[in-house]
Amino acid sequence: MDRTTLLQQAEQLRRRWFRQLQAIEGAPNWPKGWERLEYLRSLIKQVEQLGEEDWAEQEEAQQLSLIVQEARNL
Repeated sequence: MDRTTLLQQAEQLRRRWFRQLQAIEGAPNWPKGWERLEYLRSLIKQVEQLGEEDWAEQEEAQQLSLIVQEARNL
């Protein structure tokens, strides 16, 4: 998967998670979900800042790719 596709899919996932969090606001697992969303946002920003050439080798990009792939498999 290329960097642009990864970032697009990650943004779609971020929006989906945000909508889900809005739907469960106040529920016991809401704070944990918010932490997960913030982590995803952080990874997206970090991958956006990586250079085009070496982005795939970076830990942040690998972690973001793993999250996106796992979400697709659910």
